[in-house]
Amino acid sequence: MTRLLPDGTPWVCWVEVKMPKGKLRPGQEIFQDIFSLRGEFYVARIPEDTVQELFERYMGQIRPEQLR
Repeated sequence: MTRLLPDGTPWVCWVEVKMPKGKLRPGQEIFQDIFSLRGEFYVARIPEDTVQELFERYMGQIRPEQLR
């Protein structure tokens, strides 16, 4: 998922969609290890929770002066 922040900076988050009890494969775990350090990876299990979490992560990247 890529979206622009108000200042035009791209905001990126990789989303892996799994069933509620689904597990990441070894390659996905490596990918997660790399991108989680930058806050750019999320495992989606429940649609409503996913929408809320991604919205909060996106809004968390916006500086207060850009919210006007």
